Amino acid sequence: MGGRGCWELAYARANRLALIASLCTFPIPTLAPRLGDLPVWSFPDELDEVVPVARAEEIIAALRRAGNAARFTRFSDAGRDCTARVYRDGARWRWFAEQNARD
Repeated sequence: MGGRGCWELAYARANRLALIASLCTFPIPTLAPRLGDLPVWSFPDELDEVVPVARAEEIIAALRRAGNAARFTRFSDAGRDCTARVYRDGARWRWFAEQNARD
């Protein structure tokens, strides 16, 4: 339940986080306004048999309606094992560093 834990922590302590990056997104869209402008990047995969991509689509839509510029990258071939793909991409590490430098 790491994906759900990521969201629960963000809902409770968004003001203490630099960003969240959720690989297997299992959020609660009605709580999206709690995140304010916290940078969010979600990485769902269509082959994930536990958490459907629709869950990620719901939270990204809710965040955007609340004014958050949430990012969304959908994979189609990794299932629940998209970790290596997400973390070996240099662009994502640069984005992480940029968010950490926010005031």
